[in-house]
Amino acid sequence: TVRETAGLTGSNIPVEVEEELTELDAGLWENLEFEEIRQSFPELYEQRGRALGTTAPPGGESFLEGGIRLKKALKKLLSGTEGDLAVVTHSGVIRGLVCPLLGWNIDRVMEVPLAFGTITQLMVSEEDVFAVSYKETGVKPLPYPDDEWCSRLAERMGLPERVLAHEAAVSRLAAGWAG
Repeated sequence: TVRETAGLTGSNIPVEVEEELTELDAGLWENLEFEEIRQSFPELYEQRGRALGTTAPPGGESFLEGGIRLKKALKKLLSGTEGDLAVVTHSGVIRGLVCPLLGWNIDRVMEVPLAFGTITQLMVSEEDVFAVSYKETGVKPLPYPDDEWCSRLAERMGLPERVLAHEAAVSRLAAGWAG
């Protein structure tokens, strides 16, 4: 969950949950396979393929709508905050916010580089104008997690000894291949 991810930072900063930071609402498409969606909603499925950023699933929201929701939530959070603010949320709503900030057509939304666990830095002016740099979008905090981070995560997840032993063996093998 997002709360667990936020807790993995290792800091003692309290974690607060804001419902407005949830991932895109998939509406009637929630938990459906792509093939099920294509068969049940053929015209809408095709339309979304042409206009991914602005076409919403039935009862759900588009990337653009999710980005607008995220921007409103960030403004609300910033109004009660002094200084920097760290927010942990999902890639869909981040893409919906960042794509327009980069000046891109919203239908290019999947070109916004956001792998799992990346950081995107947003700047906000005193006039509540949001800005983002492509260079500061989807940045990995580390090229790979260090030993301490891996140990904390393994402990937090309660990994069994056999999994830890496998993890160590794979790590040694990969390090040997890397030379």
